[in-house]
Amino acid sequence: MTAVAPAGDFTPAKTLFDTRWQRHAAMLGGVWLALLAIFHNDAIDLATIYWTNTTFGHCLFVAPVIAWLVWQRRNELALVAPQSWWPGLVLVAAGGFGWVLGDAASVALFRHAGLVLMMQGAVVTLLGPNVARALLFPLCYMLFLVPFGDFLEGPLQQITTMMVIPLLHIFGVPAVVDGVLITTP
Repeated sequence: MTAVAPAGDFTPAKTLFDTRWQRHAAMLGGVWLALLAIFHNDAIDLATIYWTNTTFGHCLFVAPVIAWLVWQRRNELALVAPQSWWPGLVLVAAGGFGWVLGDAASVALFRHAGLVLMMQGAVVTLLGPNVARALLFPLCYMLFLVPFGDFLEGPLQQITTMMVIPLLHIFGVPAVVDGVLITTP
């Protein structure tokens, strides 16, 4: 048996994002596009590194994961009003300073980190501290867009080999190690 609810019990659905959100999101998109256009050589370098270096292939998945994390928070974000917050320009300036240092020293890592920090700072500046707080994890996750840590690859492979070989032997799987390559006959 089904119950019928009177029509008066339903309230109209609130739109998730009002015109204020749309305006701030459009400004953020415009600023991000401007940053990517101004620093297009670094953006191209990042894309090239992601596509050609197997160590940083995971970076290709970072942007979609960030988009998914933001999408998950859409209901909470709809309850927070975006408002521009000028102290966020400190992050943009810090990113710009890092980029200038990287450019002067010809250190791509600093240029790439500076670009990502400027993009993070744009979020804080254009959407405000309350939205930035709601997006804290996705904003921090953006740091994984910077390709760093390739010096850790060898030691991490050695540690993995040292952990996996005893486990394989415990489970009765014969294995031979050649450097970091594990072969099972």
